[in-house]
Amino acid sequence: MEEKYYAHAHFECLSGIPPHLITQSDFNSLRTAYKACLSLYWIEKKFEIVSDNYYEFEEEIKTSYDFIVSNRQKNIVKEGQKQVSTLNRRLVNLLCSIRMYRDQVLHDSSQLQQIICPDYDMKQKLESKTNELYDRSFAFQLMELLRNYTQHQGLIIERVTAFIPFGNFTGNKLLYFVEVNFNAIKEIEGYNKKIKTPIEHNHEWLNLIEFIREYYKCWIEFHNYLHTIISSALSKQLNCVYSTLKKHFEIIDDSISVYTEKDGLGPHFLLQLSYLKGLAVMYTKEEKINLMLGYISKECIRCSETTQVRNSQKMSFRCNTV
Repeated sequence: MEEKYYAHAHFECLSGIPPHLITQSDFNSLRTAYKACLSLYWIEKKFEIVSDNYYEFEEEIKTSYDFIVSNRQKNIVKEGQKQVSTLNRRLVNLLCSIRMYRDQVLHDSSQLQQIICPDYDMKQKLESKTNELYDRSFAFQLMELLRNYTQHQGLIIERVTAFIPFGNFTGNKLLYFVEVNFNAIKEIEGYNKKIKTPIEHNHEWLNLIEFIREYYKCWIEFHNYLHTIISSALSKQLNCVYSTLKKHFEIIDDSISVYTEKDGLGPHFLLQLSYLKGLAVMYTKEEKINLMLGYISKECIRCSETTQVRNSQKMSFRCNTV
């Protein structure tokens, strides 16, 4: 005889709704499908952390540039150096969150494959996509190198430079530079092995903004690709959850506690529909950069040393990072 399980609505404490019997096969399929969806949900939330860190970095650029423009006639050396430190912190947060996201995606893909897409090697597809992005993008290679450097050795951003036009300036160029010593970067151990598509840059200082933006765009492309290869399989898992619940419940509350009939001591889990609803929404949208924030819509310039802006003042703030 097939073993039975109970389930009923669950809020802060168990409600008085009578328990509903669920067969063992339904219990197992419900738990498996929900676990797969929950794993995908937390992957989405980790990508949100990546995006939040990216936009915080961009907003820090706006905060820094606006501060310099507003205080150009004052002695703001200490404040300028502090901004270098803050930008380093924002960059470290971004790079580490990308690594966290990437590691979870590749780790979970091995387990998810058995549940949602057994017909092809999901992990291999995602690794191939990562390799494709790495091979074609100098920015991807550079930021991977710098993430490893910041984790094991030191900070990267050493200087910020701002051009402050006299009067109103409404051009489409971002006259602000988040700079690294490019000569020092090329001396990092493994640079020649890691950088497969070097760029032509013969000056000491390199503006990182361009490459951070491209690096984030690469991960947007990766995340959208993840959606593409999983969306149909995800739909099957969501349908499994909802069809199983409708089979046993006339009214489906947001949170449902599913457990064994042995005084609640056997296998059990808490199923929360709010996660599934959020996951379904996440998979219906394509990730894009929000050009309305900060100065993201303005084109950055690669080198401050060769930049000339008429009727402007140039200010640089340097903070030793080595």
